[in-house]
Amino acid sequence: MAFIGLLLGILFCFMGRKVIGIIIVLLGFAIGYSWGGPPLGNLLNSSGAWVPWVAGALGSIISVVAWKISMFFAGTVIGLFIVRGVFPELVQLAQVGIAFAIGVLVQFFKKPIISLFTAFAGAYMIGTTLAYMSLDLGLVDTVGLVDQGASSIPRYIQIGATVILTVVGYLFQTRKLDD
Repeated sequence: MAFIGLLLGILFCFMGRKVIGIIIVLLGFAIGYSWGGPPLGNLLNSSGAWVPWVAGALGSIISVVAWKISMFFAGTVIGLFIVRGVFPELVQLAQVGIAFAIGVLVQFFKKPIISLFTAFAGAYMIGTTLAYMSLDLGLVDTVGLVDQGASSIPRYIQIGATVILTVVGYLFQTRKLDD
């Protein structure tokens, strides 16, 4: 599973602005599937296994329509993804407020903001995956023999990779190519 997280992180980090439509569809499906399934099941008075899938499909459709209407909504969805990943302990209302602010920024500065936030989202996925991989590979145990603060090493890997890859991903997405 770490390999999939790494690949998705690389895709988001370096090609986020180019694949924003796919990202919006996938995030819309994920939100519809996870949050929309129970209310839809209650509305239809059904508990079938198909209900969350229908809710996910509806979430995808709603996300695409919202994206076509305004980049504000796309920025808000991306912002919600980022905020839920980076600050999962925040109250949902605060997460939505921050996502809303990101949506406003995207509306006014579409290309650079989409590039920055998709680069950050991908870099965060890569950094988190690398941190978990460092634990699985025994890097922390090896370094822990020398340094007693070994438990903080995965966090440093995550932060360092996220910062460096956000900058590199942003520069890659906003580069000018001579066509």
